[in-house]
Amino acid sequence: MSQLQQPGRGAAVPCLAALTLCLAACGGGERSGGQEWRAVQDTVGDTVVIRTVAGSVWGDTAVLVADVTIGQFDGPDEYMFGSIRSLAAAPDGSIYLFDSHVPALRKYAPDGTYLATFGREGGGPGEYKQPDGGLTVLPD
Repeated sequence: MSQLQQPGRGAAVPCLAALTLCLAACGGGERSGGQEWRAVQDTVGDTVVIRTVAGSVWGDTAVLVADVTIGQFDGPDEYMFGSIRSLAAAPDGSIYLFDSHVPALRKYAPDGTYLATFGREGGGPGEYKQPDGGLTVLPD
């Protein structure tokens, strides 16, 4: 059975050096490209208005990247839309979408996979008649 040994001073020096390098890598440094961000602040009544006059808070040009895409031009019915009236994301990441063309409320997983359809056109329970597009997602 081996005995546990306490690390001596020799182990502290490499750990301290590694920590110093890690912290240095996290340093601010100069922004690449673009100007430093500058803004003007004004108060209009009880509202504070901040307007960018130069640069960007991102440092460079911001690029939007799609996290998830739902829908197809030609494909299965649950991925084709006519007139999306409402869209909501639930706390669990599920996406609820109301298409007034169908009309139906559809549920999609956070990755865009179709999960379920709720309701249909009609006047009975669980059916839609002239939906106004208002959508409320309540927790389970």
